[in-house]
Amino acid sequence: MYEGRDGKVASLFMPGEKKWNTTLVRQNFVQEDADAILETRIPQRDVADQVVWVHSSNGAYTAKRAYHFWYESNIGLHATPSCVGWKRIWHLNIPHKIKVFVWRYCRNVVPVRWRLNSRGIRIPITCPMCETDVEHMIHLFYDYSFATECWNHVGLTYDWSQVECAHGWLLQKLTDAKAEELLKICMVLWGIWYWKNKKVWDGKVVTAAFAMDSSFQILAQ
Repeated sequence: MYEGRDGKVASLFMPGEKKWNTTLVRQNFVQEDADAILETRIPQRDVADQVVWVHSSNGAYTAKRAYHFWYESNIGLHATPSCVGWKRIWHLNIPHKIKVFVWRYCRNVVPVRWRLNSRGIRIPITCPMCETDVEHMIHLFYDYSFATECWNHVGLTYDWSQVECAHGWLLQKLTDAKAEELLKICMVLWGIWYWKNKKVWDGKVVTAAFAMDSSFQILAQ
């Protein structure tokens, strides 16, 4: 185990700089760990070191977050509950590409960063929208300011603290929600995903209101 000059992360920095000392890191860690360390972004502002749980937005461990982490790790792709909502997807009055997205969402195969990383694709797992929390399903679509503003903008309010399974929640809505509510839900989910990718690949940042208004305009085309 690397103990460094003082046992702190900063002991792996270049002297006087907030940059990884690549040579030192690779001398003291196996390749897989060294690669992960060197891919970690170093905050450029001074913050005190603290112990955090990476799967929580505020760094605190909770039973709910632990369950979600376990669920994604041990069930994940194999969890596709049986319900009458599956057939309803293909009868929604939305573009086919959004129906496919909804189907993938319900199958729990939307390629969020946490899922890709857990399957060996070495990419940062931090959400590019908030740049703080891990990008998993519940976080990306419900659990930070941009997502919350998107839901509020279209007049939908839910108690997300009770949602432990993102795709299970949508499958339940496919079963019992009215047509107008269900259409809004699907468009919000797709809009968040679309504009997240626009930020990642095109560097385009928009407000939640613009994201939702432009996404819903597709229905009028």
